[in-house]
Parts: sequence; C-alpha cells; structure tokens
Amino acid sequence: MEPLFTTQTDLNLEEYKKFNAAAASKTLESGKLKKRLKWICILLAVCLLEIIIFNLLPGHSDQGNTFTVIFTTAAVVIAVSALSAYLLMRFPFFLNKSAEKAYYSNPFLQKNHLQIYSFYEEYLEEKSNDSSAKIEYALIHNIIETETNFYIMIGNNQGYVIIKSNCSPELIEFIKNLKPKQGSK
Repeated sequence: MEPLFTTQTDLNLEEYKKFNAAAASKTLESGKLKKRLKWICILLAVCLLEIIIFNLLPGHSDQGNTFTVIFTTAAVVIAVSALSAYLLMRFPFFLNKSAEKAYYSNPFLQKNHLQIYSFYEEYLEEKSNDSSAKIEYALIHNIIETETNFYIMIGNNQGYVIIKSNCSPELIEFIKNLKPKQGSK
C-alpha cells in the first residue's frame, strides 16, 4: 500500500531540544501543574499564618510587637519570591541541560537521527536506520503544533517530531485534522 504522504526529520540535538521544550510546555499548561501550584500557595499561606501566630503567642520575646510580625512575614515572602523568580529564570537552562543529557546518553538517537514518516489512512509509520514503528492514529495522545514543527505525542513525553518545512501543504492540513484519542489534552 502506498502512503498518502511522506516526510523526514533530522532529529538532531536542536530539534530534540525543541521537542523537549514543547512537551514540557504542554505539561506546564496541564491541570497537574495548576494543582501543584495551588498546593504550594496553600502551603505558603499556612507558613505565613504560622509565622504571624507564632509571633503573637504568649512567651515569645517580642510578643505583640507588630514590627517583628511584619518583618518576619516580609522576610519569608521575599525569600520565597526570590527563590521562585530564580527557578523560573533558570528553567530554560535546566530544560536544555536535561535535553542535552538525554540526547547524548542515547546513542540510538545519534545513530538514527534521520527519521522517515509515512502517513496512511489509519496509521503513520516511522522508519530509521535500525527501527520502524507503526502508530495507529487512534493511539495518538496529543498533537502539539508550534511555528516550526508538529509533535505527534503517543504519551505525555514521548512523541514524533514532524518538521513543517519538510511537509507539503496537504500533509500539514492532514496532520492538523488528526484527532487525539478521547480524554487527552
């Protein structure tokens, strides 16, 4: 059977980093992160409440001293804010380092970086030097589209990189019309 469309991807380190960033971005948008952030905010509020109550308890050396309560609370808020800002600024660096480490620790990726994709009516087929895979469209978990690529995800952090500049306009439209399985985001 002849494929409807074919394309190829050179899955080099730069493309792997883009894939890693897109998958991480999609995870950050998911409800899991929102739940974690909600719990972090609740924990921070409880900590601040404990600081305020502790400073007002009988037996504390500066009991009732409003300045001490405000200073201690402000110090905690500033420290947590500074740590959060630092981590947010460093996130892309950690993400790139993580991608590099994963890429270089996997000789299979380096050896088989040229991947050829064939799109059929009901499935896509991926082939490289030493492997091949057949993925039914019904098993697609998600499709992430960026300016330059499509990421056909078969799990939360596992997928296939399709470079748009290597695709015909018809293939781009075909991929846009693929539907992830029910219940996926």
